[in-house]
Amino acid sequence: MFVLIMVYMMYGGPLVNALAGKAAMNVFTLGLAALPLLFSYDIKTVFSIKKASVNEITGAMLLAAGMFLMTLMLSSLLTLFVPETERKDVPFLAYVANGNILLVILSVAILPAFCEEILFRGFILSGLKTAAGKKISIFLCALMFALMHLDPYRIPFTLAIGIGLSWAAWETGSLIIPIVMHGAHNLALLLITRSVYLKPSDDLGTILSGCISAARHTVVSEIGFWLSSFLLLACVVLLSLGLIISGIRFLKPKKYLKTSG
Repeated sequence: MFVLIMVYMMYGGPLVNALAGKAAMNVFTLGLAALPLLFSYDIKTVFSIKKASVNEITGAMLLAAGMFLMTLMLSSLLTLFVPETERKDVPFLAYVANGNILLVILSVAILPAFCEEILFRGFILSGLKTAAGKKISIFLCALMFALMHLDPYRIPFTLAIGIGLSWAAWETGSLIIPIVMHGAHNLALLLITRSVYLKPSDDLGTILSGCISAARHTVVSEIGFWLSSFLLLACVVLLSLGLIISGIRFLKPKKYLKTSG
């Protein structure tokens, strides 16, 4: 099944990027959900839509926010050390930056979150549960999620996000939680992209790198620049960790109540 998905992504993804049409993009995304639905004989068990509590929704949003900040910071820092490569998704980025906001939210934030979670946290994770333990299942599901995006540069960050989504799905037993987290992540990235893209070929990492390079020539000394950068980095890390830990506590309140008792 995963091989079929990879073939679908390898040949369907480039075609959608070339066309950059709303209809083609949405049909391609829906295909990610249609494939596992066709292969699932027990839909209620595989695609558990259990009602989420207020604590679970709160925890999901906090965990998603923490993971988003952490991966955004690390990916931006990576652009300082890894040479920029030619982008192949310029039509898609142009659509995200300049398209109708409601349609962009639907096709870039909502549909991918819904369809990808049906595939990975529904079909794939439920299958892994019967063949492996918790940690192995979560890691393998996240790894498949990262590889599916076909972008070696982003694999470490997508893997980290996938681990968080898979863990939340495992703990809550519901697809609603990872769908909410995934959608919130996509929406935040979409809004940032629309606010900072100066032209389709620019990306957030490039813009941040440019700002950092400019700052280095305006500060009094190199030491002052690196000290301020370190303090900013420490603040973002602490904030991210605080959000992640708070999200975990909301998603697993019983464990922490027992520990504190």
